[in-house]
Amino acid sequence: MAGIEGQLFSDLALTLSIVVISSLICAMTLIPVANKLWPDTKIKSDPYQAYWHKVTHFVVKLTNNRVKQLSWIVSLLGGSVFITYALLPQTDFMPRAPTDGFFYTLLTPPGGNIQFMEAEIASRVKKRVMPYYG
Repeated sequence: MAGIEGQLFSDLALTLSIVVISSLICAMTLIPVANKLWPDTKIKSDPYQAYWHKVTHFVVKLTNNRVKQLSWIVSLLGGSVFITYALLPQTDFMPRAPTDGFFYTLLTPPGGNIQFMEAEIASRVKKRVMPYYG
């Protein structure tokens, strides 16, 4: 993104990228080592084993031939695309800022008045900027 939006969101994008990369590195290196060093010695029985079997048989029944599999793929992908476009917000969430100008701040010395500023600073700035104006 360019302009003000880019300035606002570039830091956030950089932070999120670093977090995702560090999470990937942690998931691929530290977690497998920790699992190898501190395994669970007792094998526990799953209290939901009957439930998992029922769910598995139901899913197999829904996808037991090629036509059902393809219809699930098409309906899930098509539904996701439709819902994404239906709920997509407007992209004009920030007002447009003029990019053909620039902003500056001029701090005046204590006791400086308009005549002093005109004589000492403004006339010099006008003289230097006039060749590029217009």
